[in-house]
Amino acid sequence: MAAEAAGAAIASAGFELWIGADMGTMEASAKGATSSGGVAKGFLVPKLFPRRSSGVNEYFSGQVDEGSLHDRSGGMSEGVGYFLVLPGTVGTLSELCVAWSMARLGELGTYTPPRVVCFRDPWQGVIEPMVAGLGIAEDHLKLLTF
Repeated sequence: MAAEAAGAAIASAGFELWIGADMGTMEASAKGATSSGGVAKGFLVPKLFPRRSSGVNEYFSGQVDEGSLHDRSGGMSEGVGYFLVLPGTVGTLSELCVAWSMARLGELGTYTPPRVVCFRDPWQGVIEPMVAGLGIAEDHLKLLTF
């Protein structure tokens, strides 16, 4: 699976993996990271997702409890060098948009921005029409790498 391979590659390169905290892609990437001797830190929002509050993902190396989805997205993207966006659904899209906004703010000199790297499929097909439809400046699109 691509997520497990991505987690393993991140760990092998000496980086920590910071992820949301659930099954599927998040669990697979955490498995790849920890199986390669790395760290997979899960960001949880216990009050919104009580079933996830006990570390539903067995591959976590650590857990950070956040108070809201906003805090969770910020926690996963602040202070990181890279923000890798794997295939996902609406939650992943919202996290991508937070990281993208932070990259834009960082470009303005507020802080060091993350480099946002998105799997080409599906994100390029989602983001490029969105940029065109919303009239987002092309230089904003250049902040994403597909």
